[in-house]
Amino acid sequence: MEQIIRFTPTISSNKSLFGGFVAAYLVVLVLALQHYLPWTSVNFILGCLIIPFALNSSWPSTPSLRLQVPAILFLAVSYFIPKTTTLFLALTTSLLCLVEHKTGKISLLAVIVLLCMTPSIQYLSCVFSFPIRLWLTTIAGKVLGLTGCQASVAGNIITLGKLNYSVDPACMGVKMFLTSLLCGIFMVLVLQKKQSRKLGAGWQLLCLSGIFLLNLLANIIRIVILVYFNIRPEAPLHEITGLICLIAYVLVPGYFLAKFMFNNFGRATVLVAEASTSQPVKSRWVPHLLLLITCICSAFIFKSQPPETGSHTAKLIQVPGYTASCFNKDVTQYSNGHSLTYIKRIDSFLFADHNPFICWTGSGYEFEALKETNVDGNKVYLATLKKGKERLYTSWWYDNGAYATTSQLNWRLRSLKGAPNFSVVNVTAADKDLLLAEVRKIKREGTFREALR
Repeated sequence: MEQIIRFTPTISSNKSLFGGFVAAYLVVLVLALQHYLPWTSVNFILGCLIIPFALNSSWPSTPSLRLQVPAILFLAVSYFIPKTTTLFLALTTSLLCLVEHKTGKISLLAVIVLLCMTPSIQYLSCVFSFPIRLWLTTIAGKVLGLTGCQASVAGNIITLGKLNYSVDPACMGVKMFLTSLLCGIFMVLVLQKKQSRKLGAGWQLLCLSGIFLLNLLANIIRIVILVYFNIRPEAPLHEITGLICLIAYVLVPGYFLAKFMFNNFGRATVLVAEASTSQPVKSRWVPHLLLLITCICSAFIFKSQPPETGSHTAKLIQVPGYTASCFNKDVTQYSNGHSLTYIKRIDSFLFADHNPFICWTGSGYEFEALKETNVDGNKVYLATLKKGKERLYTSWWYDNGAYATTSQLNWRLRSLKGAPNFSVVNVTAADKDLLLAEVRKIKREGTFREALR
C-alpha cells in the first residue's frame, strides 16, 4: 500500500533556537540526575547510539503539541513528589514535546529506546525477570533430561551429578533481554531506511515480541549448553557462548523476521513537500520556554531536598522480644539476637520497592539457590547470600498486615484497588534452620502485624 504524506519543511532560521532549547534540557538532565542515569550501562550506551536513528526514523509530519499535556502533568507530579523517576519523566516528556513541535511526531520505537535506557526499566527487568528465570531453569532441566542427563531442578538451580548451576540476575543471558530488544529496534530502523517502508505501531510491537520469544529460546539453548558441557561462569567460554547464542538464535533470525514483516506488511511512503509561505513566528517557542523554566524549578526543588538520613519521622512500633531501630525513613530493623527482620515500606503501587535483589547486591552480596517455596502453607522467597566466605540465608515477601504475597503484580493490583500500602518483609539469619524457624514464627503469630499497618 502506498501512503502519501504532505508536510511543510521547517525554517532553518529557528534551528539555533531549537538547538539552544535541547542543550538546556540536556544540561538540566545531567546536573540534576547525574547519579540516576546509568552512564556506564551497556544498554544506556547502546541507546545513546540508537536514539538519533530512532528520532530521525519518523516520516516528516505536521508539528505536534500532543505531549504538552503529559509534560505538564509530569511536572506537577515532580513538584509534589520530587523523586528521580518523576523528574526524569517530566524532563524527557518536555524535551520530546519540543522535538515533536519542531520535527513532527516521533515514532514508537524512539520512546521504547528511551525507556530501555532508564534505570527504572532495568530495575523492573531485574525484579520481574525472576519468574522468567525460574521458568527457563525448569525448561532447560527438562531438555537436559531428554538428552539422557539425570538433571534435577530446584528454583533457579540445576543439579547435574554433584555440580550445581544457577541462573542468576547477573547471568549474561538474562541481562541481554533489553540489549537484544535494542538490537531488534536498530534492525527495524535500518530496514525502514533501506526499503523506504514503514511498519505500523502494531506490527512493530509484534516484531519486537517475536525477538523477545527468540531471546527466551536462545537462553534455554545457552543454559543447556553451559550445563551439558560443564562451562563454569569463570571460564571465558561462558561469555563467548552467550554471545554466540545471541547472534545465532536472536539477531540472525530476528533480522529475517523483521525483513519478512517489512516485505509483507510495510507501507511504501512517498513524500510530497509543500513549500512554506510564511515563516513561523517566535511566539511558537513561548510554551516551550515556560516548560523549560518549570523544569529548571522542579530540578532545583529536587536538588534542594535534604539528604535521606537515618532519622524516622513516623512512630516506631515496638515488638516484644525484638530491638527496633530506624535504618532510614522507610526501613525499620528488628533484631532478636539470631535474626534480622527489615520492614521496608512502599509508598504506593507506582513506586519501586526495596527489593532484596537490589539492597543485598548493593551491600556486596551475591544471590545463590534462589527459589519460591512454601513454609507451612505460606509462599515466600528463599535465597543464600554469599560474600567471600561469608554465608547468610534470607527470605522475603510482600505484606500489609492483612494480606501477604510473593507476586509483584498481585500486591500492586491490590494497592491500586485501595488496599493498605504494602511493605517488603525481609528476614535474614546466619543459619538456614534458624531462618525457617523465624519465618514460621512470624507467619504463625503475626509478629509484625501492627508494624505493617
